[in-house]
Amino acid sequence: MSKSLNMQKMLKNSGNRVPVSLKKHKLYDDPSRDAEVRLVDTSSIYISKIKNDRLNPNNDTSINELAENIQNIGQLQPCILRYAPLNGQDYELIVGERRYHAVKKNNDLLKAVVIDNLSDENSAISILSENNNREDISDFELYNQISLFIEKDILKQADIVAKAGISKQKVSKVLKFKILIENFGDVFDDYSNISASTAEYISSLDTGDDIKLKLLEIKEKIQSGMLGHTKINAYINKIPKEKVIAYVDHSFTIGTSSIKIGAKVFNKIKEKEAFYSELDSLIEKFL
Repeated sequence: MSKSLNMQKMLKNSGNRVPVSLKKHKLYDDPSRDAEVRLVDTSSIYISKIKNDRLNPNNDTSINELAENIQNIGQLQPCILRYAPLNGQDYELIVGERRYHAVKKNNDLLKAVVIDNLSDENSAISILSENNNREDISDFELYNQISLFIEKDILKQADIVAKAGISKQKVSKVLKFKILIENFGDVFDDYSNISASTAEYISSLDTGDDIKLKLLEIKEKIQSGMLGHTKINAYINKIPKEKVIAYVDHSFTIGTSSIKIGAKVFNKIKEKEAFYSELDSLIEKFL
């Protein structure tokens, strides 16, 4: 059954249902696929503590836009909850934090599938699958979420590749942010717009002062995402133009190019050494 037909079936069968049990399977056998949609009061929901990409709904204008959109056409895609009572709230939000905040702003009921006995591992895989399909998530956000799962021993790197649909190469690159932060934390203070490829390249560089000084020169452009690994590599490895300036027979020469000063002009220059010094400075400025 296609995803669209499956979603139509879920929406058609919406209503209050008893939480379903989860069979152990990989992500591509989505645990929410056979679950039925129900309407849940947002006050009975709390955001999962294993989620690392928590939003600030008060500072995110896109939440207001989504809330307006849901108000106009309804919530098309249900969230995923697991039944896990905590501090008077019954449901833990696993997938769909933006939709949750938007519906909450509208003081409406949330369309969600509720899965009983959903393990941390399957919850983590569902979160990564959702994040991997988002166009607005940065590589650094993905790193934060993946590293959290690994640090908490919820998922291993091999599980992420096998079950979450993220390529081995992508996971490997994303995890280079750890080395980047450890080795170049004294250079960068914002990683949100740095790509995984850039993180991989910079993390492979020597950590000596010379490299760090060069990176500091272009820090803002790197942090804004303007410079990727190719341009950074070109900047770091560029060979400075050799400044060979010679003054012979009323002319100055740089490399193979020369400009001659007329004899009359040359003879009017009283302080020739000062003239050459000023000329040298001017040439240096434009090299």
